[in-house]
Amino acid sequence: MTTTLNLRRTAVLALAIVAVAGSPAFAGAKKLPTAKPLVITDQAGDANGINSESHIAPADPSQSGPGQRTAADILSVTLGRLDDGKVVTGLTASFTLSAAPDQGTIYRIQGATADCSTFWISYNFPLGGAPTASLRENCSGTAVSTPLSGVVVKGATITISLPFKDMPKNIKVGTEVTGVFGETKGHASTPASSPTIPTIDDTVIATSSYKVGD
Repeated sequence: MTTTLNLRRTAVLALAIVAVAGSPAFAGAKKLPTAKPLVITDQAGDANGINSESHIAPADPSQSGPGQRTAADILSVTLGRLDDGKVVTGLTASFTLSAAPDQGTIYRIQGATADCSTFWISYNFPLGGAPTASLRENCSGTAVSTPLSGVVVKGATITISLPFKDMPKNIKVGTEVTGVFGETKGHASTPASSPTIPTIDDTVIATSSYKVGD
């Protein structure tokens, strides 16, 4: 009798453990692995448009020179994941500059995916106009520019949030963004669609890649 009772208690305990393990609270305890953002750095003091900006030359000497513009001088660009601690919800992109962003400048991270030959994240601050952020992509075969509202500017850093709802369905966890580099361009006037001045500064490496969700 005692053996039977013990067996019943063991069975009940096992069922309780299974129930707890399968409950939403227990499942929610699972955490995402440590984030592995892509960070591309660039030398300070080379925002003058006289190096190999826009990757015209194979290597960028990143030399200081006349016309240095600190508000357009890239120190680093980053692509990372947007998440709620449990689930990946999109992308984040950021610029760290030598000075706070200023009018007359476009700040852009360029990349591509298997389905999108254009995947550009931009913060546009035209002369005489208010700053706006956007994602320009051609994942459907047609170039589309989507406004982005999740922008935070703190000191000399611009951070842009791109939740999956603001990106095409082609972009999801596991999508690889390739050929990533950052650049700044002059922006002569408003509106944001007006012609731009050639590149002021860009990062050296255009072969970097980032897998969404890392």
